[in-house]
Amino acid sequence: GYRVQIFFDNGQYARSEANAIIAAFKEIYPDTPTYTSYNTSYKVSVGNCLNKTEAIMLWGKVKSNFDKAFIIKEEVPIDLIIETPKKTTVTTF
Repeated sequence: GYRVQIFFDNGQYARSEANAIIAAFKEIYPDTPTYTSYNTSYKVSVGNCLNKTEAIMLWGKVKSNFDKAFIIKEEVPIDLIIETPKKTTVTTF
């Protein structure tokens, strides 16, 4: 799958900056999942996209608020991508 990375830094304050980015993102896009990872650098990525087209759409939505955003290919568990069906109400006349 794909995600959109909105933060990447290894500076002295990278952890607190990553937390601030997550808080800002969640305020604007509360329904989009966020992920943090650390491996010599703090990274914040968002979304669970099945294909690159979905990732491009997400990137287009967030890039105005997070100008350093870019698409990354990442292993995304299938259960995070597939939405559970919503209950529907059927009315018969």
